[in-house]
Amino acid sequence: MSIALNSITLGLGIDFSIHVLERYFEECERFTPVEAVRRTIERTGKAITTSALTMAGGFGSLMFSSFPIVQNFGFIALVAIIFSLIAALTVVPAFLMLTEGLDVRISGATKPSHA
Repeated sequence: MSIALNSITLGLGIDFSIHVLERYFEECERFTPVEAVRRTIERTGKAITTSALTMAGGFGSLMFSSFPIVQNFGFIALVAIIFSLIAALTVVPAFLMLTEGLDVRISGATKPSHA
């Protein structure tokens, strides 16, 4: 069961993160990085949240099984999906902002000065 749960959780976490990243890259073409992150979370965040809560509810329904192993699987899957959602909506945007700051500092340091 733990192998299946690890695969599911890892796959969902990557899926949520890819959705956030791709939307951010689209928004960056039109807006500043800070505005792009805000718009990404406002727009894609709703869809990801709905999707994650639906999946968490589906796996959470396994907690009503009469088999203890399946109950535990349902509970841990529910918690893992919620944590994947939280990470995709908090850690990924924070990482994007950090890397944007690094990119600006690195590109600013490598530009030749015209003094």
